[in-house]
Amino acid sequence: MQDFASLRSFAVYTGIIKRHGWVMTIKCERVFWLKDEGGIIPLRTGEGNEGQKRESVMRGKKTYEQPEDDNKGLHGGATEDVTEREPSEETLSESEERFRNMFEHHNAVMLLIEPDSGAIVEANKAAVTYYGYPREQLCAMRIQDINQLPPAEVAAERQKAAADQRNHFTFRHRLFNGEVRWVDVYTSPFETQGRTLLFSVIHDITERKLAEATLHKSMERLDIISRTASGLLLNSEPQKIIDALCRRVMEHLECHVFFNFLVDDEMNCLRLNAYAGITAEKAREIQLLDYGVSICGCTARDGCRIVAENIPATADVRTDLVRSFGVTAYACHPLFSQGRVIGTLSFGSKSRLTFTEDELALMKTISDKVAYAIERSYLLREAEKRGKQLETSVEERTDELARAYERLEMEMNERAKVEDQLRHSQKMEAVGTLAGGIAHDFNNILAAVIGFAEMIEEDLPPESPSIRHAQKILSAAFRGRDLVKQILAFSRKAEHGRQPVSVSSVVGETVQLLRASLPSTIEIISDMTATSDTIIGAPVEIQQVLMNLATNAALSMQEGGGILHVSLMDSVAVPDSAVLEMDTLSQDYLELAVADTGSGISPEEMERIFEPFYTTRAVGGGTGMGLSVVYGIVKSLHGGICVESEPGVGSTFRVFLPKVTTDVRSRALRHQERTEGAGQILFVDDEELLAEWGQAMLERMGYDVTALTDSMEALDIFLASPSQFDLVITDQTMPGITGLNLAQEFLRVRPDIPVILCTGHSDAVSPERAKKIGIKEFLMKPIGRKGLVEAIGRAMKSDRGQ
Repeated sequence: MQDFASLRSFAVYTGIIKRHGWVMTIKCERVFWLKDEGGIIPLRTGEGNEGQKRESVMRGKKTYEQPEDDNKGLHGGATEDVTEREPSEETLSESEERFRNMFEHHNAVMLLIEPDSGAIVEANKAAVTYYGYPREQLCAMRIQDINQLPPAEVAAERQKAAADQRNHFTFRHRLFNGEVRWVDVYTSPFETQGRTLLFSVIHDITERKLAEATLHKSMERLDIISRTASGLLLNSEPQKIIDALCRRVMEHLECHVFFNFLVDDEMNCLRLNAYAGITAEKAREIQLLDYGVSICGCTARDGCRIVAENIPATADVRTDLVRSFGVTAYACHPLFSQGRVIGTLSFGSKSRLTFTEDELALMKTISDKVAYAIERSYLLREAEKRGKQLETSVEERTDELARAYERLEMEMNERAKVEDQLRHSQKMEAVGTLAGGIAHDFNNILAAVIGFAEMIEEDLPPESPSIRHAQKILSAAFRGRDLVKQILAFSRKAEHGRQPVSVSSVVGETVQLLRASLPSTIEIISDMTATSDTIIGAPVEIQQVLMNLATNAALSMQEGGGILHVSLMDSVAVPDSAVLEMDTLSQDYLELAVADTGSGISPEEMERIFEPFYTTRAVGGGTGMGLSVVYGIVKSLHGGICVESEPGVGSTFRVFLPKVTTDVRSRALRHQERTEGAGQILFVDDEELLAEWGQAMLERMGYDVTALTDSMEALDIFLASPSQFDLVITDQTMPGITGLNLAQEFLRVRPDIPVILCTGHSDAVSPERAKKIGIKEFLMKPIGRKGLVEAIGRAMKSDRGQ
């Protein structure tokens, strides 16, 4: 033991020695004496002398002060002589020397790094050779100067290594020549000369990384091809995925633009179908590309691949367009379908000058698959034109049967129901076809009856009792005419002429028909309070609306009977719940309401009641067209419909129709004025009775009439002297040449000749088509004297420009 005052040297170690209540702490060649008890603590530092006095010292959370006159303990306590420790220091020195030799001459790249600053303290020969820096420069650098990963990525890599429980990190180190290499860094703490350093061993893994990248590239290429095949083949509209697919190929090949042109046969050029890498304005400039223009135009023209590399250094006019986009390497492949070029697919890079054979092979594979998908899309569209609905239905049902066998019974029941509805619809269509077929002949018969009856009525003196008989004939004929109109309306083949209609009279007549047709268990109440009831429409349309609504109401009361309430009233507003959008310019409406006390309609059924063919009744109990016909008629009349219903209580259908204005009614009345005049009329009808009637009636009115039953003879007579006639009245359905074609021949020779076309029924012509070719009037048979007189008046006034 030595006295503190004579202590001259200390060992380099850290430790605490307690003697007689004093504590000597030795650390980093400094000795601290502390009194290990409460009260005043004298403090000395051993540095080969008695030390220096300290004013205060922190111990725990207390500050202890030493009085100025307290010199106790200067030589107190004890310390340990370190002479006997010197052999251990020599052993440590030898160990350090062996480590230094190993560190310096090892073939692995090794660095000693200061952990806080990242400074490179030492580097071995292998490190100097690997990094290429002079040793002095390398040891003056920080590890951050070599590591090329940003700090955020470095932190992320450390976290990932900790999560994976591995003792190494993967970084990218920059060499002196600028090359950046992938490395695995194995690091552990290392104690030397009293301080802690990081001992790092670096292994170059660049070749492994390149191999992994090549493998990843190959796997990505296979994935692209696989996804391309499945995506294009499974999608019936490949256009939706071509853009996304080509963008992925661009990313994989480090390309910056792509173009997909398709052949436009009508324009005889290429049309841009998809693109990326240029602005929309530039795309509009190349929307159409001629054959032989640019690389894509030449590829489409020649049907062969074109690869343009090192474009900036190559003089080729074909590359001028892509060069303007900054492209330096470009490859364009033709798209073939059944041996014919249908377009092109091309990719271009702005950062590279060439493509590898593998990359070109990938482009070729993608192009072939895109071409096949486009070809398949063309074929599918053609097939859809011939039977899209059937194909979709079969495909959907086939898929559903494959996915779930338990749905088989439900599918079969649904299919049987559809077939029943189809057969029922076909039966109704056959009825409609029959109705249209007999309409023409029946109307011709009625036209002769009405025409000659009117002439008889005119010939008889006012006091003759036969006038009443003639009127009865006319009344029966008019009822027959209305019956034909109803049959045609039922078969949806009727053409309705719109005119001012008094709704009250139509509703009154229809209610009378309902009283005769509905069972006695249903009480009918009619209430008509409208002050004005004129609308623009056709009487048969109003009758259809009321009949369908009343029939629908009666069916809901067929089991227990009930009350059917029909009302007609004024209305100035339409409820917000109206099914149809209304004409907001109209302020006055006529409200036709049909209410019943039947079973009512559920909220679920309410959403579908106006759908065609929707019915809750069994097959044969209804076509499901009644309310849809009502909907269509009201919509065409610019009206609205409101439905109120409560299951078990009943339903109310309210139809709102815009009223006609006074000036429209007055114009209609003026059109109904009797017109008589003079002129030469050519009257053509293959029915001899109608030709005879037409001639007799028109001659009574003061016209000169040439009546013919042969349409070809009529054409010859007209062509021989076109200026002879002032007006032509012709039937539509005639042997030889139809009335429509006959009128076209008349108008070709003499465009100003007014023509009136009459028909009992024909699907081949409509009022719109007749007017489009220049026919002045289109009349449906049977035609009374009044209707023909009004039509002649309108046609002649139109011809005179009135």
